[in-house]
Amino acid sequence: QGASTITQQVIKNTLLSQARSVERKSQEIMLAGRVEATLGKRRIFEIYVNQIYFGEGRYGVEEAARWYFGKSAAAVDLGEAAVLAALPRAPGVVTCYRRVAELEARRDYVLRQMVEHGFAEAEAIEPFLGKPIEALSHDASSAGLGEADEFVDLARAELIRRYGEDALPTLGATVHTTVDLNLQRVARAAGERQLEALEARHGYGEHARPLSERARKRLEARAPELVAGGRTSVIIDRLEIEDEAEHGDQSGPARLHGHVGAAAVEVELPATIPRDLLVRRFPVGGAVSVQVVAVESAGTPALAVLEPKTYPDNWPKLAKLEAGEVGFLICNVKEVVDSKVGDTIVLATDRESTALPGFKEVQQMVFAGVFPTDSADYADLRDALGKLTLNDASVTWEPETSDALGFGFRLGFLGLLHMEIIQERLEREYDLDLITTAPSVKFRVTHKSGEVEIIDNPARFPEAGDIEVIEEPMIIGRIQLPEEHLGPVMKLCQDRRGIQQDLSYLTTSRVQVTYELPLAEVVFGFYDQLKSISRGYASLDYDQGEYRRADLVRLDLLVNGEKVDALSLITHRDSSFNRGRDLCVKMKEEIPRQQFEVAIQAAVGTRIIARTTVKALRKNVLAKCYGGDASRKRKLLEKQKKGKKRLKAVGNVEIPQGAFHAILKIEQ
Repeated sequence: QGASTITQQVIKNTLLSQARSVERKSQEIMLAGRVEATLGKRRIFEIYVNQIYFGEGRYGVEEAARWYFGKSAAAVDLGEAAVLAALPRAPGVVTCYRRVAELEARRDYVLRQMVEHGFAEAEAIEPFLGKPIEALSHDASSAGLGEADEFVDLARAELIRRYGEDALPTLGATVHTTVDLNLQRVARAAGERQLEALEARHGYGEHARPLSERARKRLEARAPELVAGGRTSVIIDRLEIEDEAEHGDQSGPARLHGHVGAAAVEVELPATIPRDLLVRRFPVGGAVSVQVVAVESAGTPALAVLEPKTYPDNWPKLAKLEAGEVGFLICNVKEVVDSKVGDTIVLATDRESTALPGFKEVQQMVFAGVFPTDSADYADLRDALGKLTLNDASVTWEPETSDALGFGFRLGFLGLLHMEIIQERLEREYDLDLITTAPSVKFRVTHKSGEVEIIDNPARFPEAGDIEVIEEPMIIGRIQLPEEHLGPVMKLCQDRRGIQQDLSYLTTSRVQVTYELPLAEVVFGFYDQLKSISRGYASLDYDQGEYRRADLVRLDLLVNGEKVDALSLITHRDSSFNRGRDLCVKMKEEIPRQQFEVAIQAAVGTRIIARTTVKALRKNVLAKCYGGDASRKRKLLEKQKKGKKRLKAVGNVEIPQGAFHAILKIEQ
C-alpha cells in the first residue's frame, strides 16, 4: 500500500535531511518518483528489507530470520514471514522476546491484510492466527543486548567504519565492550525518577511522560560512546573491537564521563522567567522552551553553554536587552537548514507580531549542478552545504539527480565569481572532490496555456511545442579598457549578442563602452576572453537588467544514442550549431575508444545538428591467414562486422569525469 511510501522512507534516510518542512517533503516526493522510475519498486524494496532494523541487534531480513527462527528468510512459513513483516514497526521495544502480545496482534493484522489484497488465501492463514510465536531462545548475554539497542548501533557503525558493511556477515570478530546492563537499568530508572520530580515541580505533569524512541539517541563523539537511558545522558566509555584470533582482556571497567539530563538541568539551568520563555520564529515558525529543550534532548549543548565555570553566579538575569548589551538564545534546532538569516524572534504568546520589515532574500542569478566524484561523499557534501550556508545565506541548494553523475545538488549563486568562491571553499574547507556542470541562468518561459515558469535547469526545459514565449535576463555591462583594444572588445560583445548603449572617453587613451548583454552569454567564458584580448587591461562592471524575448533552444548531447542530461545546456538558436560542434569534438577527445563505434551527436529537439564518431578498437582477424582463398578472409571480416554491430546495440558507454570538466572550456 501507499505506492512510494517505502521509496520515500529510503530517500529521507539516505539523501535528505531530517528537517520537517513542506520544502523537504516535496523534495522527498520528487526524488522518490525519479528513483522509482530508475530502479523499480522491487529493487527498492530489496534494498530496504535487507538494511532495516528488526530488533535485538539484527539488521536485514536474512539475519533476522536466522536469529528468531534459525532458518533462511527463503525457508520461513507464512506465519513467520508475517512476524518479520511486523517487526520493523517498533523494533526497539517490540520483539519476539519483549511485548510479544503486541507483536502477535500485529502479525495477525499483516496476515489479514495479505488476504484482503489477494496475496494469500483465507484458508492459508487460519493455522497462524492467534498462534503463539515460537522463536529460538538465546543465552542471556546475547538476548540482553535488547536493553541497549543504542549501543548495538554504535558497535555496528564502528565495525562498518573499520571493515566495510559488506564484510560484516563473514567478519568472524568478537566485540569486547564496557557496557554494563545493570548500569543501563539503573541509569534509566534514575532518569525517569528525576524527570518525574522535575516535571511535577515545574508544572509539566504529575507523572513523567513515556520516553520516546526519538529521545533515545546517541551523542556523536570522536570515540564511540554509549548513551545510557533516553532523556538522561550517562555516557559510558570505551568500545574496543578486536579480531577473534588476537583479542585480549582489554575491556576493563566502565568509566562514567559525566551526568547530564534531569539532575543537571535542575542545578545548571534554573527555571527563571527570561531563560524559560517560549519563543517562536519567523518564517520557520514553531514554539520551544529552553527548559523543555534541555529535558527533551540530550542536553549537552545547552549545559555546555550554561556551565557555571564559564558564566559567574552573578550573571545578570534581565527581562529585556538594552542598547550595548549582548544576550544569547538556545533553541532546539537540530538542522542547520532550519536557521535562516533574517528570522525574527518574538514571544510565543505574541500572536500579533509579524516579521521585521526591511529584510529581503537575495536573488540568485547563476545556477550549476554540483556532484561528488565519489557517490559515497554525497552525505558529506550535504553536510558541508548546510554548514556553508550558515555564514553565506546567499547560496541556495536543492537535491538533484543525474543519470550520468548520480546524486548531487543544484546550487544558486549571485554570479560567476560567487560560484567559483563557493566551489573553492567546498573543496578546500571540506576536502571534497567535486564535478560542476555548466552554469545556467533563470529563463522565463510562458507556456501556450498562459502559465509562466522560471527555468534554471536545462533538464526542466519544456518541449518546443508547449512554448509561447521565452525570455532571458539581460545585464548592463560597463567595460573600461585602453583605446587600442576597443575594436576586438566590441567584436566580442557583438558576437555575444550584445547591443551597444554608450561609448565615452574617460581620458585621451582610456575608454568606457556600455553594452546590454544576455547574462547567459556572460557566464560562458566571457570574462576570460575579455581579459585575453585586452591583455588583462579591461575591467567589467555590470548591473542587472530586465528580461528580453529571445529564440532559445535546449542543446542535448547523445552518446551512443543515449542523452547525457548533465551535459545539456540552453543556448540561442543561432549559436547552437557552433556550440554543438564544439561539444562533439571535445567529447571525442575525452571518451576512450570501445570495441564498437561510438556516435557522439548534438541535437536540438529531434534534429541532429552535429556529429562525430569515436572509432572502434579493431583486432586484426586476418593475422593468421597466410595466403589461401580470399573467401576465408571475407568470412572472418563479415563475422567481426556482425559482432561489432551486436556490441553497438547492447553496449553502454561510461562518460569519464574529465569530460564534464572539459565541457566548461568549450567557449575558451
